[in-house]
Amino acid sequence: MKQPKLTAGKTYNVSAWVKLSDDNTAVSPGIKLTLQIEHASTEYLELTTVTNVVAGDWVQLSGTYTHSITTEEVRLYFMWSQTN
Repeated sequence: MKQPKLTAGKTYNVSAWVKLSDDNTAVSPGIKLTLQIEHASTEYLELTTVTNVVAGDWVQLSGTYTHSITTEEVRLYFMWSQTN
């Protein structure tokens, strides 16, 4: 089933809970929500700043996005970076 298009000019609230696995104690990653928008080109929009995550803990990521174009393809990613 095809999802409905996002409406240009409408603001969307995006929120997700993320948990780093308990066995990931060797690194202290940061994670953020990123939106990929497909139209004439591919655009990436960071919905949140990088948030540090501790192994075994839940963290909520929240952001808002005002859609400005008509497109049928939007993807939400959880992106992380690791520091040792």
